[in-house]
Amino acid sequence: MIRIATIGTSMITSSLLEVLNPNPRAVFVGTCSRDAQRAEAFTQAHGGDRGFSSVEDLAASSDVDAVYIGSPNAIHYSQALACVRAGKHVLVEKPVCANQRQAAELFDEAAKHNVVALEAMRPLHDPALRQIRDALPRLGTIRRTTLRFGKYSSRYTDVLAGRRTNIFDCAMASGALMDIGVYCVEPLVALFG
Repeated sequence: MIRIATIGTSMITSSLLEVLNPNPRAVFVGTCSRDAQRAEAFTQAHGGDRGFSSVEDLAASSDVDAVYIGSPNAIHYSQALACVRAGKHVLVEKPVCANQRQAAELFDEAAKHNVVALEAMRPLHDPALRQIRDALPRLGTIRRTTLRFGKYSSRYTDVLAGRRTNIFDCAMASGALMDIGVYCVEPLVALFG
């Protein structure tokens, strides 16, 4: 049985818990939020035992084996680092970190503490990507490729109304490339280096 806590109270975290909770090999312990009341309410709504009001409390918890991080991009690195240094496995929502230096340090620290750090980037593990990779040599020399993905963001209405939103704020390690663009960049790197 793996005991899992989450960081963040976003829709994506709720979606993860919808899949996690029916799994007999995992148990949801609780969630961490900057707002203790929100952490407690989210935890109760999703069947957990207790909320965490700080990453440090969560990382120090002896009844948590792994942590899913679904918080704003800009704090993925510090939260994941605190967890791996405390011996917790981490699954970090994309992007795992704001840059390559942070990601390299996170993965090095995970190896040093004998835990797993993963980016929640499902398309890289889709069997269809493997089929594409296997088919590429049969196509001959690839000289050019184009990958496109587009979607109307649920937060774009806020942008049009002039309201600030983390998802389009580069200071929050966000923006089009870090959000939707990564669905093109990650497979491109996986397929072509």
